[in-house]
Amino acid sequence: MSRRLERAAEQTLAAHPIWPLLGRRQGCTALQGSGGAAHALRRAYAELETDPHLQHIVIAAVDSWAEPSVLDKAAREGLILSHGAAQGTQGFVAGEAAACLVLRPCASVQHLPPGGFVLHRPGLQDNPSPRWPSAIEGDGQALNTAVEQALSQAGLKAEHLSHLASDMDGSGWRVMDELRLQQRALAGCTQDASVLRIAEQLGQTGAAALPLMWAMLAEKEARHIERVNAALTWSLGMDQSTAAVVMERSPRRAARWAPGAPSHG
Repeated sequence: MSRRLERAAEQTLAAHPIWPLLGRRQGCTALQGSGGAAHALRRAYAELETDPHLQHIVIAAVDSWAEPSVLDKAAREGLILSHGAAQGTQGFVAGEAAACLVLRPCASVQHLPPGGFVLHRPGLQDNPSPRWPSAIEGDGQALNTAVEQALSQAGLKAEHLSHLASDMDGSGWRVMDELRLQQRALAGCTQDASVLRIAEQLGQTGAAALPLMWAMLAEKEARHIERVNAALTWSLGMDQSTAAVVMERSPRRAARWAPGAPSHG
């Protein structure tokens, strides 16, 4: 399955105008699940350790809960969060999306150009069984561990965060996990931290959720909507993968905001 996905991804990217600009290529790896982008980021760091001359890494994601057969099955099983449901109701909001980022290696956040961003090494926590529906729904342990790992990888504490971004959609088990996270790893986070919940706008987008968060936060900075300093992003998938990544902006502030997307480290 993964090899077939890798071939399909290679064919798709090879037809894109950006492909010739990437220079020497090392191939393509396909990863599945809601935490797939975080696993891809971990793989990217591992590739850089074996080949420090890599110049670009592409992380592309596409996912859909809106495929008719998938949506029909989920609806028959009572897994869909219906329109107008109260906060805490069990279920999920079906969505679909795609995102693509081109990353360049960077020695540290201090080496970024003004306005640039770095994606730190991810925190990953795999569960022995699906998060929901399951006996461990709402215990928050996997999410808390992944967030602690992500903050440690970035060398930051909760009080340093300016933004929090998640795939929260209002379902009960996600609410409980995030409440426990606020009591544990994020206990020191300030009330001023801005919150982005993309699933409330787009529904659950699976593997595309994290890349979408990274792109949207970068656009908030680039389009002068919000000053993004350090953002904690996480995906609490219904599958067996929980992931968290810290995205940090260069400490060297530009003299003024300039139009266009910032560089990504």
